[in-house]
Parts: sequence; C-alpha cells; structure tokens
Amino acid sequence: SVCANKNGEAAREEHNSLSKRRSMFSFESKNQTQHEHQSQQVVTPRRYRVFTLREFILQHYTAEYLMSGPILDIAGGKGDLSWLFTNADRFDSIVIDPRVTDHTKLTRTNDWLFDHPIEATERSEPLSDQFQPLTRLNIQKPYLPAKHIRLFMDQECVDSILKRKENSNDRLWCEYFKRATERAEELEGKLGHHQPKKKKKKEGKENTTKRMKTEINPNKKYDNNLDNNNL
Repeated sequence: SVCANKNGEAAREEHNSLSKRRSMFSFESKNQTQHEHQSQQVVTPRRYRVFTLREFILQHYTAEYLMSGPILDIAGGKGDLSWLFTNADRFDSIVIDPRVTDHTKLTRTNDWLFDHPIEATERSEPLSDQFQPLTRLNIQKPYLPAKHIRLFMDQECVDSILKRKENSNDRLWCEYFKRATERAEELEGKLGHHQPKKKKKKEGKENTTKRMKTEINPNKKYDNNLDNNNL
C-alpha cells in the first residue's frame, strides 16, 4: 500500500535501487517485462543454483559453525554442493542420497578455466553473459571427492537413527544400514539420475541407425559396427 501511494518517479528510483542489490551469482535478465515501467528481473540461472545455495549458507552461518561438525547434504543428488564445500571451503560435507554422485562437470569446467586464464578472467564478471562462478573460488588440484552415503532419507532411516540414539546396541543399526545400502544399489539407474539418461540416448541413436539401414535394404542383414561406406 505504501508503494501504491508513491508517484511514478519515486517508484522507479526505488525499483532501480533494489535491482542493484544482487548477489555475485545473480544477473539481470535480458527479457524485459511488459509492464508500464518495463523493469528488468533479477534472477539466478538454473545452472548456477548450487553456487547461489552455497553463497546463501555462507552468508547465514559462520565458518566456525560449519566446521564444527559434518554437514549432511540431504538428497544431494550429484553432490555438487558437497563438492564445493569440500574443495572450496574445506568443510566436512557428506551427501546423503541413494543415487551415484558425479562431479565431472565441475572438474572439467574448473580444469578448462585453469588452462585458459584469459577466458577465465573474462568470465569472472558477474554481469557478463559468460559468467562462470568457479572463477571466483580458485579451486586447486588435487580435487577431493565429496563423501557419500547411499541411503534413502525416509521414515525408516529416521526411526533407525532414533533407535540408535536410544539404544547403544550397534547390531540393529548395522542391520538397517546393510539393508538400506543394498536397496539403493538395487535401484541404481532407476531413480531418474542424469547418468542413465546419457546411456538411453546413445542406445536410441543406435536403434535409429539400424532402422534406417533396414529401410534401405530390408532383405540384407547389417552389422552395426559397419559405417555408411559398407552399405
């Protein structure tokens, strides 16, 4: 209601002031909205969300607190947040997720930036179209893998933790842990993780190639290892 009572010029100045209060991992969207002021939106690209989350945590918790014990990265997926905590901040962070972790994208990007210092400098500006947050972290080799426990953080897990806290008997906890990790291994590739998608895409390409060859000559059997020159 306060903003509604301001004149147009004052509201425009206030909006411009708020737009400048962005974090280093935010940028102004190129697509201007169609309202009367045609203001620019401040958004965070999806590909940078893990860096934004890390920045948020560092702003709201002290380094002493984060180093006082292990950080549990619940449902951490690929484990990128824990990888950043481990290599950029030296925090003890553990991924709790039944899916296999994969830090390939982060390590390859960081390697490329290290081998191309000129391009890395150009991509260190937050408002640049090619901004890369890794340029600000100065992560050096050798990289440390994020710790990972393959568990479902479900009700059974919570109940087992509470029982272990109440009872000093390790047998029940060991039985649960063995059962839970075996369950995660059995479901590998069936949990919507990114790695199986690449495999399916490759298989689909092979099937398409085989189908095209069959359409050319349905009476001839082809070896998938042969190239087009052997048709």
